[in-house]
Amino acid sequence: MSLFPQTSSYQYDKEFRGIDKLSWLPWVGARYAESPPGSRSLIVGESHYTPERDPAKVQESIKSYQSTPEHTRSAITESAINRSWTNKTFDNIPRLVLGGDAKDRAEFWSTVAYHNLIQRVMRYGAPPERPTQADIDAGWKIFASVIRTLAPDLVIVLGSCGAPRFGPSMEALNVPHKYQPRVAKVGRCWAYAGEVTVGGKCTPLVFTRHPSQFFSWREWHGLVASRHPEAMGGLKNSLA
Repeated sequence: MSLFPQTSSYQYDKEFRGIDKLSWLPWVGARYAESPPGSRSLIVGESHYTPERDPAKVQESIKSYQSTPEHTRSAITESAINRSWTNKTFDNIPRLVLGGDAKDRAEFWSTVAYHNLIQRVMRYGAPPERPTQADIDAGWKIFASVIRTLAPDLVIVLGSCGAPRFGPSMEALNVPHKYQPRVAKVGRCWAYAGEVTVGGKCTPLVFTRHPSQFFSWREWHGLVASRHPEAMGGLKNSLA
């Protein structure tokens, strides 16, 4: 049963469950498959972190999250839609995509797909744990299978942590691709771009600053919208 039946879709789950090393099923909006031509958008986040700070309980928490395939979907339902707890990343995603807050959070999330690149739970600490190169390479391999299933028209990658390994990872998989470092600068941060051809479909990627902090969503929206007007405009118009 869907966690949020009017907003999420489980229609791709048979394919998702066949993807090796995919820990968490991607969120797919109920209207994603019916998006206007050219506007199917997949948002790729970075990591899930355990909220547990007690060292004696961290491993138990990680084990629980790692063994819960619905964790990504639960997080979006609870935080991004129901606001049971707050998260800056989820707050900024509609702003990045639409150029402002969504009038209806549930309606917005019903139109997009969301997947985390890193499929291993990270620990909070001082400093917080960061993904390793092995985590990132494994994530790009899984990503290639996810987009084969979802066939998005645009991929928006939140954060540039995985950008340097995109090319080498696709090369190792013999997946046709292009990678463009430093295509534009927003504030002190560079945007990166790329494209990947999977299942005969060429899909562009754009890498933004991670929206968890110091995120100028107006500027980043302007950049993404100027580079991909069809996808961004189609998605925005579908919510008008």
